[in-house]
This record gives sequence, C-alpha cells and structure tokens, in this order.
Amino acid sequence: MRKRFIPLLVGSLVLGLSLALVNLDLESRTNITGRTLKSNSGCDGCHNQGGTVTLSGPATLTVGVAGSYTVTLGGSNTTGVNVAASDGSLAPVSPNMVLNGSELTFSAARNSATWQFTYTPTTAGTKTLYAAGDINGRPGSWNHASNYVVTATDPVSSVEDLTPATFELEQNFPNPFNPSTTIRYSIARSSQVRLEIFSITGERIATLVNEAQDAGQYQVQFVDPGMSSGIYIYRLEARSSDGTSAGFVATRKLALLK
Repeated sequence: MRKRFIPLLVGSLVLGLSLALVNLDLESRTNITGRTLKSNSGCDGCHNQGGTVTLSGPATLTVGVAGSYTVTLGGSNTTGVNVAASDGSLAPVSPNMVLNGSELTFSAARNSATWQFTYTPTTAGTKTLYAAGDINGRPGSWNHASNYVVTATDPVSSVEDLTPATFELEQNFPNPFNPSTTIRYSIARSSQVRLEIFSITGERIATLVNEAQDAGQYQVQFVDPGMSSGIYIYRLEARSSDGTSAGFVATRKLALLK
C-alpha cells in the first residue's frame, strides 16, 4: 500500500508545482507595455510567434470625441494585449484591461479573442494606433497588428467673416448620415458656446464645442464614434461672454443610419 502511495504523492506534488509555475509565469506577463511597433521593433524579435492580431474601429474621428475600437486575437490560449497611440488618449473597456502610463495592457490573463478600448484624439491630423497580442500561452509569444491609421479632424471652423443678425442652429447635413455629418450654426455676439450630442434618452454622447467664440457663422464636422443606428439630439447653447446667462438655446434631431 505504501509503495502505491508514494508515486501518487510525488505525482500530485509535481502537478501542483507545474500549475504554480504556470500561474507565476502568467502573473509575470501582466502589465506589460512597449510590445507594439510604436516601440521600434516591439519586444526585439519575439514577434510573429503564430496567431493573428487585428485592429478595427472608426477610420475618422473628431478631435475630442472618443471612438470605440477592438483588438481581435486569432490563436490558441490568448492571454492579453498591449495597445499604444501616436498621441491622444486611450481608455480600457474590456475586463482586466488597464492603462499603464500612456499605453493599454492587461492586469490579469484573460483567454479572450476580443479586447475593447476607446481612443480620443486631442489634435487634428493623421494618428496611428498600435497593438500587439500575447498568443499561444508561452513567454515571448507576441505578435503585431498592422498599424491602424485614424484621421482626426478639427471640430470647428469659421464659415464666413460676417456678423449674423441672430443666433441660429441649422439642420445637420447630410441627414441621415454615416459616418459623418456637418452642423452649422450662427453666433450673433461673442458668447461662451457649447454644442453637444445626446442620445434620445438624454445621455451625453459627445461635446463638440465648449469655448468662447466671436460673432460669426461656424460649422462642425461630427464623426460617428461607434454609435448604434437611431435618432440623436444635438443642442447648442450660447451664454453671455462671462458665462452667467444663457442667451440662446436650441436643439435639433439627427439620424444615424448604418
């Protein structure tokens, strides 16, 4: 009986030690950054270890408006991701995804094919998103996604150097739209201006303008940040230049049709 017990005990100890080493290895591979193509060659040659990594989401965004993006991992035993941006800000959405400095990484291994996050450009121009995935469950088994280019447009531009007689919020065009539309409005005197997009239930989707503006006619390009098809509200508020009283408030409806 004792001879049978010893091999079983040894086998259990070996199995327990193996599981502990696996957990220790997974733990040591969390909160990792610098694995994307933004950091030169990433992790210096440990890439292309099998599996695929792809980025998807809006190709155009308005400055200051967040867009929803997904990293998809193709391979066995996927563990986590590392996401970086040329500039702007990133925010985690998926469980176990965290912000470490300016990059997204994972706080705990999660065997999932998809990881979601948001990206918000802070200046206009061409931006680049970078991603790498930890695939196949062994140290160094990272692979790169192709760089994802996003065009960020300035939200506000002056249309004409004329002083309008009244405040006005025009109907967006095109409407319905997909993926972008233009909103024009007139400011009769210097004001603190705020232009926002809301869901039909009143949830704020985006703030397109929040600044002091001189009298004039303006237009704003709004790019769908990943909303569902449906009816939305846009609201213009123009307060006195010291911000104490609302001189003009108007709302209109716009429709996103995908």
